[in-house]
Amino acid sequence: MDRAVAAARRAFPDWEARAALERAGLLVETARRLRGNREDFALTLTRETGRTLLRIAATSTGRRPCFEYYAGLIATGVGASSLRGDGQLNLVIKEPIGVVVASFRSTTR
Repeated sequence: MDRAVAAARRAFPDWEARAALERAGLLVETARRLRGNREDFALTLTRETGRTLLRIAATSTGRRPCFEYYAGLIATGVGASSLRGDGQLNLVIKEPIGVVVASFRSTTR
C-alpha cells in the first residue's frame, strides 16, 4: 500500500497539471482498457485475492463504471454555486487536491 501511495503522489503533479477534459479522457480510456482486457484483469485479481474467477467476474464489473462516472463528473463542469438563506454564497470548485486511497477487505468465502 505504501508503494502505491508513493507512486500516486509522484504522479499527482502531472495529473493536476492536465486540463480537466484531458483527465476525463484518461479515465474513459482506463475504463475502455479494463473492458478490453477483462479476462486478464480477472485472472490477475484471482491470483492476488484467491477468489474464484466466477466471483471476480461478478464483482469486477463495478470498477469500469467507477472510472466512467468520475470522467462524467469532470466533463459536466467546473463546479456549482448556491445562495443560502442567510445571504452566504456556497461555491464548489472541482479540482484535484491530492491522493486518495480506498482499501477493501477481501474474503475468499
